[in-house]
Order: sequence, then structure tokens, then C-alpha cells
Amino acid sequence: MKLPDAPSKILIVDDEPLNIEVLSETLEDMGDISFATDGETALKLAVEIRPDSFFWM
Repeated sequence: MKLPDAPSKILIVDDEPLNIEVLSETLEDMGDISFATDGETALKLAVEIRPDSFFWM
């Protein structure tokens, strides 16, 4: 399987900064990471960046 040329866009949503930090460090080699700490911001980011993956905790 051929991997895409562009890095994946990943959106992490959690209201606990430590959870975001841990998951970001875990996934940092897998793509470009964005994060939000509430649902409203997450929805705005989802429309703006169109992530390939969501991690909503």
C-alpha cells in the first residue's frame, strides 16, 4: 500500500491538557496535529482543517 505524500491531519479533542499532551506525543510522527479543549472549537477546527482522524475523549 502506498502512503499519501501529504501528512495526515489529526484533530485531538479533550478538556484535559495532560491527555492532549500525551496523545500528541504518541501521534506526532503520524501527521499534523491540531487540538481543541471544547466541542465548539473542535467543530470550527474540523471545518477549517478537515482532519483525516479525530480523537475525541
